[in-house]
Amino acid sequence: MAAVYIFLALILAMSLGHKLAAPDRLGAAAARLAGVRPATGPLLSFGAAAFEGVATLALLFEETRVVGACLAAALWVAYAMLLWKRRGQTLDCGCSFGRREKPVTASLAARAAGLAAIAVTVTFFPTAPFEIESVFAGLGFLILYLALDELLAIPQPAWRHG
Repeated sequence: MAAVYIFLALILAMSLGHKLAAPDRLGAAAARLAGVRPATGPLLSFGAAAFEGVATLALLFEETRVVGACLAAALWVAYAMLLWKRRGQTLDCGCSFGRREKPVTASLAARAAGLAAIAVTVTFFPTAPFEIESVFAGLGFLILYLALDELLAIPQPAWRHG
């Protein structure tokens, strides 16, 4: 299970870094996604970044992993609900590194809900001791997650209609 905790921490840390690296873009994306005034967007974005930072740190320590997983699940459930509410609209949801206006689909909401489900599920299993293999497995999961992100970005793939 350590690999899954590491994977979740990597996703959160990557998202935190993303928000800190592009605060203007992600502040605007947060405002549009939440349906609030643009001036409130940066506050939402930095608030989410702080939440992600706390969850990331909590996931890295055995004593606080369950708390970190619960915080991560709460964040992803909120994100999934916001995406679900905006499905059918076209916006830059801040989901990826590049500025990308794309239709918000049920699959984007399902991806966030899936991350929340993984975070909740791992709280039911005993924590495993840290091993170097867990880091590589966590990185492998992250690569698969990023590949899924790229597949979801294809506007009209033939395999969705075939």
